[in-house]
Amino acid sequence: MLELEKIRMRSVSFSSENVCPSLPCPAMVVEESEKAGYRMPLTDPENIPKFTGGQLTITTAGHGILNVGDKTFDCVPGTAFLHTDCDPQVSYLVPPESEEEWRFLWISFAGEASERIIREINAVYGYFFILKNDSLKKYLKAFLKHSGARFFVSPLEGAKIFFDLMNELCFPGKTLQDTRPGKHLSREMEKELAYAFCEPISTTALAQRLGLSREHMSRIFHKETGQTLQKYRAGQRLSAALNLLEKSNCSCKEISDYCNYGSYSSFYRSFMAIYHISPEDYRKKFGNVEKKRKSRRHKS
Repeated sequence: MLELEKIRMRSVSFSSENVCPSLPCPAMVVEESEKAGYRMPLTDPENIPKFTGGQLTITTAGHGILNVGDKTFDCVPGTAFLHTDCDPQVSYLVPPESEEEWRFLWISFAGEASERIIREINAVYGYFFILKNDSLKKYLKAFLKHSGARFFVSPLEGAKIFFDLMNELCFPGKTLQDTRPGKHLSREMEKELAYAFCEPISTTALAQRLGLSREHMSRIFHKETGQTLQKYRAGQRLSAALNLLEKSNCSCKEISDYCNYGSYSSFYRSFMAIYHISPEDYRKKFGNVEKKRKSRRHKS
């Protein structure tokens, strides 16, 4: 069993008397140190936490490894990663051969609103981030100056902490009024893709809506977001499919149609390739509707 007082160097927690389910809220800020062999095994569905929320982790010293599906990222000072607690494709560890400890700061967020927004951020911006300054580290360390304390925040204050962190993570040193043409265009593309989610819009049709050539639009989007349009739309579809599997009673065939997969077999292959579990099995493990149905059968 982990001895938290040895690995958690400093920590603070947050609490609120009132709860607004639609708003994200912070739970804890921790400074942690881990040695070679440490691993958080979130890739096995049996080990995925059953609670909802997410976590932002910032490396301050040493070296860790982040795995997202079949991709590997080096967690060194100046990098951060963001994920939901129940994401089956995420794991992180300290390499067994490492001679130095991995030190990092993390802030956790509780609730379905936090999880939903983090999942959407992952779909658009990814999981791993290169930090351009120390703003996030300084922000979290300011809380840790009061190690052991519990901060009482209102739902709006908690949401502001969340969104301030996410804004700095995704737009370091920038304001919401960023006027770079490429950034503005990439945001317009994201808006159009969100508006057109329920229709199988082609890349050519999207370019025509924005008054751009297909090649120029794709080049700008990749430069500004680090993703191709194809990967962005794949993430958009998967995010919507996960939400429907967890919270709706739609059949898997209906979900594949709504998310524009073209066919159920295409949806099945895409889901298995990323999460290594079928849509049906995912729903059995994590679907709220399925749990309620089983509960009613058990009571009767």
